[in-house]
Formats: sequence, C-alpha cells, structure tokens
Amino acid sequence: MNGDQRCLIAVDLDDTILSGLFSLSSASVMALIEAQSAGHVVMIATARPSCMALPYHRAMGLRGPISTLNGAYLYHPDDAGFPARRELIGEASVAAISGAIKRAGIAYAWMERDDDLAAIHLPRPEHLYFREVFRQSNVTFHQELPILPAGRIFAYADGQAQADRVLAETAACSDVNCRLFSQKEGGFRLNFASAAADKWHAVKRAADWYGIDPKNIIAFGDQENDRMMLFSAGHGFVMCNGGAKLRQDAVRAGVGVTKRTCADGGVAWELKKLLP
Repeated sequence: MNGDQRCLIAVDLDDTILSGLFSLSSASVMALIEAQSAGHVVMIATARPSCMALPYHRAMGLRGPISTLNGAYLYHPDDAGFPARRELIGEASVAAISGAIKRAGIAYAWMERDDDLAAIHLPRPEHLYFREVFRQSNVTFHQELPILPAGRIFAYADGQAQADRVLAETAACSDVNCRLFSQKEGGFRLNFASAAADKWHAVKRAADWYGIDPKNIIAFGDQENDRMMLFSAGHGFVMCNGGAKLRQDAVRAGVGVTKRTCADGGVAWELKKLLP
C-alpha cells in the first residue's frame, strides 16, 4: 500500500469504541484490526492516562502510537524511534492555578502527570470515571498541589462564585486553557490543560511522522474534547451517541455523524464504507 492510499485512523476510547468504562465493541475492534492488517495506521487518542489506555492498545494488538490526556502526551509504546511529545502546563502556571485553588478553599483538586497523580482528596463517590483513574494511577496526596509541570489539573468548585474566583486569578496564564463544566450533582468542574495540548495536534504529528496526508486521517470521537480532531480530519465522525451540540455542529459543518452507536459498532459501520 503506497502513501497516497494509507490512512491514519484515530479513535477515542470512551463511548466511541468502549462502553461503560470497560466494554470494547467487538465489531469496531475487528474493523480496526482489519484496517491495520491492510496497512493503515490505527492509534488511540483519548483523555485517559496511559495506564487506562495502554491495556486496550495491547488487547487490540495495535501497532500505532497513543495520545493520552487529550493530546498532552504522544508516544509509541513499542517504537523507541517515534518522536514522543509532551505538551504540559508549565511550573509558573501550575503555581498560579494551585494558589488560586487553595485561596478559593477548593477541597477536591488533583493534577495528572501521565500515570502519576497528585491529589488533595479522593474524588467524590459519584464520579465513577475519576475514581477509576485514581485506582489505576500512581497517587500521592498533598495539602496543596505540588509545583511541577502537569498534563492536566482538575478542581471542583462548590458554586459559581468559587469557580469565578479561580478563573479570574488564573486568567493571566496565557499558556493554559480552562474549560468549565456544570455538574449534575451541583457545582462546577474546572479542567486546566496546556493551550498547546489537543488530540488533533497529536494525531496530525503522528500522520506527519508516517507520511500520511491529513486528508487521509479518519477520526472518531463523541465529546467536545474531540472537536478539533473531528472537524480537522479528512474524514471526521461524531458518534451518534455523542454530545448533542457537537452532533448539531457536525451536521452544519458537513462533518460525519455515525449511523450506529458505540455499542452497536458505529466505528466499524463507517470504516467498512470508507476503506476498500
């Protein structure tokens, strides 16, 4: 297969090929394995840390790189020659964020450095995904977040005023992006990441390394952290079980929406139509 025919297929994990935190879609996995056997490059692009992504890479027998923490890390577990990349929050911004969290009186906060996690407290019991992150990561507890380069920082504010205080105090950190999420159980979650970290940047770098044209990048995801990747790839697909606004925007922009859900092999369905 020559370079003009070869594709790079980037897949998110949760709610894209993985349901309920642990269950892989057998149909989608088989389609990815078949694509890899045909000469295409298949990679995982996930928000998960490596300890929660690498086992699925191994289980599927993938031979491509992995992007974790929403593009903060890009590496190849089996190819030392692959140019690994880190897009981290610098120490000055970490210090500003840590100080703002402390002054706001936020009790639930932690920072991820790939598989190393520094936390003030365990996450709340209702946060099943983050409790699993804590279970599988190398966790240390602190009275306040340590001043070290970080892949991501999370903080849970009890109310709008607490969240606004942190946002105001960290607004000058130009190298950092912060996303604010309203929580079903009340309060807000603040997600801090390097402004240079995005799944698309990682996927594009991987495609460049393999000499694959961006128009031959096929990407699948389901949430806002997949937006740039899905809207920039030559063939981007929002899962039909994904976020409503993302699906609506995809339709308006001419970006694909899968015909089937994650559990029903939505990735497989689209790959069978795209690849010979």
